[in-house]
Amino acid sequence: MTAGWYSDVAERIASANYTFFHAGALRRSANFIDDLLQDLRDRGFRVLLVDCVDVLQTGWGSALPAGQSGTLYVIWRPEGLLTRSDFEDLIRQARPPVHSALMEGNRVVIVSTMPQMMFPVPVGSSVIADAAKVHPSPLPATLLRRVVPSLPSDTAERIVLRAQGCVALAEGYALVDRSAASGNQKSREAERLLLETLREAFAELGPEILALLEHLVLECGVVDVPQMDLRDHWIAALEDAGLASIDDSTELVRLFHPSWQDTARLALSQALRAVLQPPNAWRAIAASLFELERTIRSLVSQGLEARYGEGWRQRGLDTLAPKVVALARAETQGEVVSVADLHSPLDWLLLDQLFALAAETAQHVRLGGISSREWRQFSERVVPVRNRMSHMRLPRPGDLDEVRRTLRILNARIRSTPLPSAGRQTTPAERDLDGVSAGDLLATQQPGAV
Repeated sequence: MTAGWYSDVAERIASANYTFFHAGALRRSANFIDDLLQDLRDRGFRVLLVDCVDVLQTGWGSALPAGQSGTLYVIWRPEGLLTRSDFEDLIRQARPPVHSALMEGNRVVIVSTMPQMMFPVPVGSSVIADAAKVHPSPLPATLLRRVVPSLPSDTAERIVLRAQGCVALAEGYALVDRSAASGNQKSREAERLLLETLREAFAELGPEILALLEHLVLECGVVDVPQMDLRDHWIAALEDAGLASIDDSTELVRLFHPSWQDTARLALSQALRAVLQPPNAWRAIAASLFELERTIRSLVSQGLEARYGEGWRQRGLDTLAPKVVALARAETQGEVVSVADLHSPLDWLLLDQLFALAAETAQHVRLGGISSREWRQFSERVVPVRNRMSHMRLPRPGDLDEVRRTLRILNARIRSTPLPSAGRQTTPAERDLDGVSAGDLLATQQPGAV
């Protein structure tokens, strides 16, 4: 039995041939990769480190040479490739040598500072997604005493309890405890260590979970979440990072240990402020919003023209006209006097104003097969997403699905509904559709409509 920080991890890696270890900030010692490799060697493994950054120069074939047997390949830092546009190709290229290594009787463990869910899955399969996860146990006080023999038993128990079994905190708290600082200085240093470690742990979770935690913790003040309200991969990532636990008796997911909660809120806020690059979903949401908003503009302008004729700009916009003219004059069209001078006055409306105009117009003209009530429902679902994007906030999980679902419904209706025409008014039967939801109507479409 080895006595290192990762003896437990080494035992779990030994129980399977092909594994993934999420070594988040709370799980990493100060000399993490050296400590892990040493514990694996002490466990009896012949270890070969494969640093993914080096793979860019050597290629996967050289990194995982064929013809060997009984080797444990430690594939380290795949997140170093994530920023590359050819990431999926690089991961796809890893499949043949990894599978060959396994067939030759070797073991493979992928070690990352990021959750398994952060890595996109290329077409076919992924060497990352296919690996079984290693679930380390909380660090016990007995192991802490073996790693740091100078600690008294009661001190080790106290440190492990405060660290909640996390290697990074236990190691750091042990150093603080053995320092010559005063009690107050030690307390401040321990709090600084917790804040910095939690901030790094949050940053490694990725923008999707960060946005989820921002909503739950910072906006709603919720730290105990029903398990059914969270997706399994979110729970798994938070558990693996040491940031959540499940209470089986209540089926609640507890975010952060109670003694950490104030510090965790501060660390989460700081991690959110440090996100400067757009997440992967950003471009997809922006593209879908672009198509959705311009589709609505086109429909509304056709509806207003069908209802009012050539004077649709002045009569259709009514009280909105002064705001439209003011915005157009302030931005690019200083010579504009009235909405009649604008070829596309709807370009100057905010999305909530556009939805409201669509809902009002749909009371008189059949607008894309969407009732007035449904236009209001669309607004409630999509405008918050548009506002988050407008203010450069992180998109929440589900934002992309919401926009795409609305766009699919709208496009399906447009394909099955005649365009508005002059004099075309809604019939009493059509007005009755205001009581039917978009989802109900969409379910009646012909197969393949969406």
